[in-house]
Amino acid sequence: NEIAVFPGEELGICVLLNSHSRLASTVVPDLYQIIEQVYSQTPVQMASNYLPE
Repeated sequence: NEIAVFPGEELGICVLLNSHSRLASTVVPDLYQIIEQVYSQTPVQMASNYLPE
């Protein structure tokens, strides 16, 4: 289980896993990267579900 708080974005995330997984070691950094991409989008990009590579 992992908990991440992003105070600048007023966002908190809890990831619950039902077994031991390697995902637990990367899930918070991966989510942080996704959140940074979403918050950097313009309203038009966000409306079209655009995520840059």
